[in-house]
Amino acid sequence: MSVIRPVFWIRFLAIFAWTLVLLGCDSLSVFTTPPLPQSLDKISSVEINEAGLLEINWVTKPNAPASIYQIYLEEVDKNDAALQFTSAALNAAPLKSEDTTIETAISPRKKGNLIHASTDLKYVFADILKTDSRYLLQLVEKGRKVPAGPEKVILLEVSFAGFAATSAVASSDSVKLTWAAVDGANRYEVYGDEGLTTLLGSTPTTSITLPIKNGGLLKEYFVRAYRGQLASPDSVRIPLNQSFVVINKVTSLTPNGKYTAGKILDFEVQFSEKVSFYGTSTLPLVMANQKRNAFYVSGNNTNTLHYRYVVQAGDDTLALQNGTILGGDFVDGTSLNVAANLPETGGNVSLAETSLLVIDTIPPTAPSSIGFNTAISSTGNFDVSWSTSTDLYFLTHNLKLCSDIDCSVSCTGTTAEAGISKSLTMVAEGAYHACVQGEDTTGLTSAWASSISTIVVDASPPLVTKVYSLTANGLYKEGQAVEIAVEFSEPVFVSLPAQLALKLETGAIDRDAVYTSGSGTNSLKFTYTPLVGDANSDLNYQSTTALSAGSGSIRDAANNLALLTLPATGGALPPPRLPSHLPRR
Repeated sequence: MSVIRPVFWIRFLAIFAWTLVLLGCDSLSVFTTPPLPQSLDKISSVEINEAGLLEINWVTKPNAPASIYQIYLEEVDKNDAALQFTSAALNAAPLKSEDTTIETAISPRKKGNLIHASTDLKYVFADILKTDSRYLLQLVEKGRKVPAGPEKVILLEVSFAGFAATSAVASSDSVKLTWAAVDGANRYEVYGDEGLTTLLGSTPTTSITLPIKNGGLLKEYFVRAYRGQLASPDSVRIPLNQSFVVINKVTSLTPNGKYTAGKILDFEVQFSEKVSFYGTSTLPLVMANQKRNAFYVSGNNTNTLHYRYVVQAGDDTLALQNGTILGGDFVDGTSLNVAANLPETGGNVSLAETSLLVIDTIPPTAPSSIGFNTAISSTGNFDVSWSTSTDLYFLTHNLKLCSDIDCSVSCTGTTAEAGISKSLTMVAEGAYHACVQGEDTTGLTSAWASSISTIVVDASPPLVTKVYSLTANGLYKEGQAVEIAVEFSEPVFVSLPAQLALKLETGAIDRDAVYTSGSGTNSLKFTYTPLVGDANSDLNYQSTTALSAGSGSIRDAANNLALLTLPATGGALPPPRLPSHLPRR
């Protein structure tokens, strides 16, 4: 009897079990662990921090589960054609960066260049990035599936801008170095040699003043920009090309005062030591409305140079000031260039502080909107107003009244008024335009400006000059109207027409002719209609006081009350006759 070995039965049972599974199922299922959801949202910033170290910050999606974030960093060749920046690169000095993609096989993640892994959302790289290399930065989540295809990376490069606008100016005991700011730098180191081994000083600003020890003034200096520990790859050489001689003061040889076109102004520019120049030199002058140049006269090879300027039409300023740079190339006794910076206001040595020169060649602007507060005055008292004249040195307005709009005929005397209105009194009768001009403290005046309308000064009352009939001579009975006119020396206005009446001599009972029209003209019209019993062989008004306004009035446009006295019927003037013959019934 044979014995079956245990190993055989184990293999048999295993094969049998798999056969049952395959026979009982239509398909074969494979069970795997699903990938975890992505919690990383985006990288929020990549920068060189104040300490000069690479700092990366990122954010997660809302309510995302905790995750471990892995940072990969790979140094790459700057000359690799596949790893070049485009116009889309971001320059946040001193770091240049650009989002890009790279094949998985050569990605920092695939190459295993892991530099950090944690659940933090920020990382600061402890090493200083090299300035002659580029880097690929990649951030991934541990345990998350990386999508197929090229992988997202960030191309990085340290990028300091170059220096510009440097200068080194020496004084008797120090030298001042200045330079333009380098984007991204937060400090600068100054060295006395090109190899950057002799450190002279450090500063967070763009200038430094170094003492000159034991006469040891260097001919050149070297400045290197830093951001924290990160140094720019280059330094800048600043040669000492200027002397310690400076301009001390600018003064006027012309007395303080006010000057107009054609006047000569002389100036002195004082240096701390004697200087020389070749060619031409000019002193810039700053005015309120423009800049001019005074030209060199004398003083070369001394410490005081003389300049002259002739005031031109159009110049205008309350206080003449010097500009910023004296024109010309100056050297000291050792042939070092001398800085031509002119004094600024604040040290009591600029032209505006040592002198007071006022220049005025521009007349004031003409006033405008000239008018009266009334069109007619019976008293000769009225107001004139205008819009102001303007000038840097405005003094006053001149006012006069003229009979013409050109301000040249039959004008009154001129009065001065600094304001924009003037009350006039006791002005003689006439029709006037108001004429106003501006005047400044130099005596320059604007053109005369005139009012468009006139004012009429009329203080004389209207007078009755004539009374006459508008109705033809003839014989008139009761009920037949007779028209009578009372003529005045000027147009008049009736206030209460119903009370205006002209008393006629009509026999036993004198009748009133009633007013009908004419207000606003120089002739008032009356109508008389005879009644039974009226009789007069030659109709006339009753007396010189026959015209009555009742409780009303008759006035002219100036509000002068008319004199209602009628011409005397037997005086020198021929008596007005009303040719109406009315028989008694």
